[in-house]
Amino acid sequence: MKQLNLIKLMIPIQFLLFLSGCSNPISEILPTEKSSFIENSRVIVEYKDTPHLSITGSSQTNIHVVIGNCEILKPNVKSCEQDHIVHSTQTIENNYLDFLWGFHETDVPASWQIHSGTDIVIAIIDSGVDINHPSLAASIWVNDDEIPGNGIDDDANGYIDDIHGWDFVNNRAIEPGTTQYDNTGHGTHIAGTIAGDIGVNPHAKIMVLKFMEGNSGYISDAIRALQYAVNNGATLSNHSYGTYDFSQRFKSVIDNSSQNNHLLIAAAGNHGIDIDQTPFYPAAFNLDNIISVAASNENHQLAFFSNYGDTSVDILAPGTAIYSTLPNNGYGLMSGTSMAAPLVTGILSLGISASSTAAITQLKESMMTRADSNGIINSHSFLSTLTELTSGAVGMCNSFTF
Repeated sequence: MKQLNLIKLMIPIQFLLFLSGCSNPISEILPTEKSSFIENSRVIVEYKDTPHLSITGSSQTNIHVVIGNCEILKPNVKSCEQDHIVHSTQTIENNYLDFLWGFHETDVPASWQIHSGTDIVIAIIDSGVDINHPSLAASIWVNDDEIPGNGIDDDANGYIDDIHGWDFVNNRAIEPGTTQYDNTGHGTHIAGTIAGDIGVNPHAKIMVLKFMEGNSGYISDAIRALQYAVNNGATLSNHSYGTYDFSQRFKSVIDNSSQNNHLLIAAAGNHGIDIDQTPFYPAAFNLDNIISVAASNENHQLAFFSNYGDTSVDILAPGTAIYSTLPNNGYGLMSGTSMAAPLVTGILSLGISASSTAAITQLKESMMTRADSNGIINSHSFLSTLTELTSGAVGMCNSFTF
């Protein structure tokens, strides 16, 4: 239930040779025209003598030539792959259900009696977030090591004035008072489910990492956003997007993030297919620090649009007619595995708040084993298990299938 779409990336060998001596920070890319990035072709080049990526593109060269050039440049080139495009995983929803029905379905109100959450930092790697929304403004992460508006990278993290995060599409800081960070509402809707006045964890802080313009974006920008999240202290990251194209580089970066105890929650996709057979990434990466989320409906069943998979999907959560925040002080309904994933993200943040010593594997297994008979997450049972784990009273069981 993980989906990513690849885009062809092409550059002449002379340009590759130029890049081989590149030492630009990862925050600096060699971009194609962003206004038409869907049509452009890009390639990710990783060199052995620098930890940073080089991303470039052209519409003139065949992709096979690019890969061939990478081979020629060995041993200087460590890896070279196409830079894929990912797409958001929401569907259009016109029907109306009760406000926040998913909270009641997953027993969130009861779990608040165990723990109401802390100011855990959660990265939303998506289309951006309306940081001025009245329900979200107090829940936006603040980089205390950066001085707003002075044009200096005060914390030396490679990003100037990144007070609330970074816009990897336009290569600019997410700064106080700025508007139009989310032109689709997708990321803002996700943020409202996780945190803020109507979120699962009202105390959580949202790190805004924009990598999609419209409903799609490059996998290289998703990689850089994840690296930013890990390097700047996010414990969880929500990934309500995907592609059916495999990226080894993306998988490696996710795997490496587990060394920082970073946990990813990923939407399984909306094509109603078995992603064990047709993997959707990043949800279908077989990694311990990914939780793959399918969508359930109001009848406690798998939603008709949701991808599924016995091994590639870990949990279900409500994903139809989900009420949450929208840009320009709005609220509204959306459906999709994009909407199911942030509910799980919020619940996991409550779990970490209740049991800060729990390992990633304990969090994941506790969540899965305490799901209901249909595989739908139960927040109260999950938190109860974690509090018992803290006292050493509960062992781990096998995960479910459905």
